[in-house]
Amino acid sequence: MVSPSGLRLLATDVTQSALYLHATRDGAILRDLDAEGAVPPYGTGGGRVHWDFDGAFAAEDTVVAGTSGSDAGRGAPRHWLVAGGDMTLPGEVTYPFPVTGPVRGTGTWYIAEDVDPPVAPGGRRLTGTWRNRNTERPAGRS
Repeated sequence: MVSPSGLRLLATDVTQSALYLHATRDGAILRDLDAEGAVPPYGTGGGRVHWDFDGAFAAEDTVVAGTSGSDAGRGAPRHWLVAGGDMTLPGEVTYPFPVTGPVRGTGTWYIAEDVDPPVAPGGRRLTGTWRNRNTERPAGRS
């Protein structure tokens, strides 16, 4: 997935073990985030944690990435906020309604103002409410 400015690209490897932030100009890897070191395992069942191939830049320095593939069979899919500037994992995205599957890059994303802890780089708060096209909402609601 490409950042809103077009200057950065986020990708994973074929084993989905890490997210890699690349410069689009030359393809250089700027930073990476290993799933095993950043994402807690789902419950006590063990199993390897890995990133999904799908994700989305919610803002230039904020990514939403998922571990729904490694979460399968253990419970609801998990989506994570990734601070794109330093490739850290500020926390898990929670939803007020059920979601299914991985994060979709073509969805619309909003960020709740009362996110705790603040997830935007530099501690600034973002406004709105998280949602994506995988949400199971009643007809007529946006």
